[in-house]
Amino acid sequence: MKNFQFGLIIRILLLAGSIFLLSYFYFNFTLPVTQIIILAIIVLQVYLLIKYVNVTNYELSKFFNSVKFSDFNRVIMPEKLGPSFKELNKSLSNVITQFQTTRSETEEHFQYLQTVVKQVGTGLISFNENGDITLFNESAKKILNTHELKNIHSFSDISKDLVVSLNSIKTGEKELLKLSTDGRQIHLSIFASEFKLRGKMYKLVSLQDISSELERERLHNELEIARDVQFKMLPKENPVIPGYLISSMCIPALEVGGDYFDFIKLDENKIGIVIADVAGKGLPAAIYMTLTKGAFQSYTGLSDSPKEVLTKLNSLIYDTIERGSFITMFYAVLDYENDKLTFARAGHEPIIYFNNKKEKLSLLKPGGIGLGLEEGKIFSESLEENEINVFDGDSFLFFTDGLTDSKNDKNSDFAMNNLLDVIKEYENKSLYIQPGKLLDKLTSEIKSFRNNIAQYDDMTAIVINKKHSSEDT
Repeated sequence: MKNFQFGLIIRILLLAGSIFLLSYFYFNFTLPVTQIIILAIIVLQVYLLIKYVNVTNYELSKFFNSVKFSDFNRVIMPEKLGPSFKELNKSLSNVITQFQTTRSETEEHFQYLQTVVKQVGTGLISFNENGDITLFNESAKKILNTHELKNIHSFSDISKDLVVSLNSIKTGEKELLKLSTDGRQIHLSIFASEFKLRGKMYKLVSLQDISSELERERLHNELEIARDVQFKMLPKENPVIPGYLISSMCIPALEVGGDYFDFIKLDENKIGIVIADVAGKGLPAAIYMTLTKGAFQSYTGLSDSPKEVLTKLNSLIYDTIERGSFITMFYAVLDYENDKLTFARAGHEPIIYFNNKKEKLSLLKPGGIGLGLEEGKIFSESLEENEINVFDGDSFLFFTDGLTDSKNDKNSDFAMNNLLDVIKEYENKSLYIQPGKLLDKLTSEIKSFRNNIAQYDDMTAIVINKKHSSEDT
């Protein structure tokens, strides 16, 4: 700035000299023309001095105007000002560069936020006090099944209640609104916040279609009811009968199935053992099984014949459940005084029978179709009733397909062969199958086989073992 100061001093000295010269001629000589010329020179010097001083202010004013109007292409200090203003020119250029960088970053952030707002899964609507919409993102359009709108009152074509809610909702409030759009019903969760921008009030409203959440909650509650119904149907404890050991289990899947088992005391020497599975899951399966249990228990008192009981039960089930639905069941009557097992199978999994004397595994699989598939004639004709004698150490495994259909991470089934392999581990001339230990082993083996894959179906099983005669004493 030294050159500028020097030039300023020279101009002031010249102006002072001119003023002194004018005073000298004015008081000592009568030369009007000369005085006028000197006065004109003084006026010119004042003008040049003011111009010389104001040139910096002018360039600074241009700089601030360029900031105001975002015009950063001007040269701040022209070269005619001399080298004294190079440093100021450099500083102002740095300021402009920083402004340009900041503006560029701001524009990038704005574009980024616009992209986020457009793509975010939550519907967003912003509007002013007059209802004029300033933001209406893609999610909101998709939720409301509409196109770009200019004012919230246009939503009245979708729902007048929505317009009322948008107008009345306050900051921090949350409302639930049910409306119909494009032939489907949706449940909207509406949340609002208000803000002031450039002296005007705006409202930002978020919209979420919570229909899926409500449906999940409904299904969760339904499954809880089904699980509760299922457990209430199951026996609280295993029966204790002379000469036999009985153990049972029912491990429900996350999505409850229709597994059921029970023990029915028929008389002083007989007990009914039943295991069944409804084709389906959830609350409908639980309801069907509840119906089946009530009817089944009433029919068991009328006959000791499994075939007669299942035939009567089929007639009721066929008249009650929807076509295409059915129930599989295996019903056996154990005469523990005479050591005889009489049984019939309505389309259910076979019983695995371990003959201790022969050390042999076999499947008890009499003919029969599921309950509710046919009105009665074909069912009765296909249903077979068998009877076997039970000897010391003999064992029976009743089970549902939740065991054999358990899948691993390769989508392979546990299958019957693996089930038989587990039982074979207990084959021994001197040690019969212990019911509780066998069920524990089966559960462990299936869990290991699944390899962290979720259990898809209920796993239900009953093990009955005939004690050795020496153990009763």
